[in-house]
Amino acid sequence: MGVAASQAQYHSESMSAKSGKQPGKTKTISRDEKQAIESLPLPPKTIRMVLWDMDNTLLAMHTRGVWFEAIDDRIIDMVTPTFVHLVPRLMAEGYQVGVVTFSDAEVAKVFSKMEKKVGRGGKDIVIPLVTGALTKHFIRQGMDHKGAATRAKKYVSKLYIVGALPDFRNGSTEEFRETKMPNSKHWHMEQVKNEHQKRYPKEKRVSNPEILFFDDSPSNVRAADEAGVHAVWVNPDDAFTEQDWFKGIKMLERKQ
Repeated sequence: MGVAASQAQYHSESMSAKSGKQPGKTKTISRDEKQAIESLPLPPKTIRMVLWDMDNTLLAMHTRGVWFEAIDDRIIDMVTPTFVHLVPRLMAEGYQVGVVTFSDAEVAKVFSKMEKKVGRGGKDIVIPLVTGALTKHFIRQGMDHKGAATRAKKYVSKLYIVGALPDFRNGSTEEFRETKMPNSKHWHMEQVKNEHQKRYPKEKRVSNPEILFFDDSPSNVRAADEAGVHAVWVNPDDAFTEQDWFKGIKMLERKQ
């Protein structure tokens, strides 16, 4: 499959055409909503890792996989408040946290050459995006900008980030000529587990039932669920909210 077809596949995989939100339309939250977010329960200790998709999930818009504009307030403010609150809180409590996305830095390189301008994909979007969102979060908590930025970078450095577009990798890279990357987040999660083992070699490898996962793609959620991951579908029209988090927690309670 060519790069253009691969990119088109990504466009349709995890989004609805009607949910093409534009940067700059920041979703504001009320005081009650803010209090609800801050009182969210944590997962049981049987969960060791929490993973999110990016587009239409932790981010309340779709980048189309490659982002050609600046990572500034227009897009940073589209990172959902619930995600921003939960990341440092989960990490402080010892949970592993990550982002698994079809946005792909390798695809961005190809499109950058085609468009003759720099585009970002995968980690190159996630790192500045989440860093910016956490920096603003810590400033709202009373920190000065320098301290907030330093703290945000510390948290983001611990974040697991895997970005790869299956159809592109399968058709354009030698690594997947014979054994194909599945059209799901299975490979992405295995890379996160591998990285966790490298960081913590004395710890037991994370298993699928120890993962809580949020994604707006029904097929990704279904594939993860079939593999034993606790997967929660996120409505792409709303992106990740406290209701999605509660849905995940209640699902875990039912399964115990």
